[in-house]
Amino acid sequence: MKLFLFSFLLLNNLVVLAQPEEIEHVKIGLDSSDVENLFPHIDHIYDGEILISQLGDLEGIQTAKNYKILSFVISYPHGEKNLSVDIKGNVIPKEIIEDIYKYAIGEMIFITNIVTEDINKHIFELVPMNLIPIE
Repeated sequence: MKLFLFSFLLLNNLVVLAQPEEIEHVKIGLDSSDVENLFPHIDHIYDGEILISQLGDLEGIQTAKNYKILSFVISYPHGEKNLSVDIKGNVIPKEIIEDIYKYAIGEMIFITNIVTEDINKHIFELVPMNLIPIE
């Protein structure tokens, strides 16, 4: 009798499991349209090749939330050595753009230590950028 009852319950559960159930779709996390990225960019270029004219864009380094970029470091090849220059603000100065044009076209440049300030005056650092200026 116990074996019959056990077999009946087991068979009944298998039949219930075999029946398709309607799947409820659950949304996890935030809606991607509500999320704004904080990756820095110059003229909507985040990494890779960038025209030298775009690198000198007067809007400079920006984020999607338009946080204020306070400073950054730009490093680039300069002949036999590499230069690293601390910049205040968010725009690469014209002299640096001219230097990059002379020595670093087609070479990787690095924009690091990008310090930004949000609307609540919180200061934090953004991820670095790796760009290759081209003509």
